[in-house]
Amino acid sequence: MTITMFCFYKSVSEAEYLMATMKPTAQEGSIHRLKLHSCSYCSYSTYYKGNWRKHLRTHTQEKPFKCEMCGRDFSRKDHLQRHMVSHMKSTGEKPA
Repeated sequence: MTITMFCFYKSVSEAEYLMATMKPTAQEGSIHRLKLHSCSYCSYSTYYKGNWRKHLRTHTQEKPFKCEMCGRDFSRKDHLQRHMVSHMKSTGEKPA
C-alpha cells in the first residue's frame, strides 16, 4: 500500500515558512508550532524571542550595550561592534 501526501501550499516559500516555524518535540515524530512573539506597541511579530527583544528596544529606548572606550550606549550589540571599528581606526588597532 502506498500513501501519497500532497502539500496544499500555493508556493514553496509558504511550505518552507511552515517548516521553519515548526520544530520536533521530545515525542517521536511530534511537531508543534513555535510561539509567536508580538509587540505590544505596534503590529510587529516574530517567532524568534531574540528578534522580538531587539525590536522592543526601538520603543523603550533601552540601550544595554556600552562602549568601554567612550561610554556611548547602543540598543544592539552589532551596532556597538560597528562603532568599535571607529576607535580601532583612530588607534591603529586591528579587530580581533
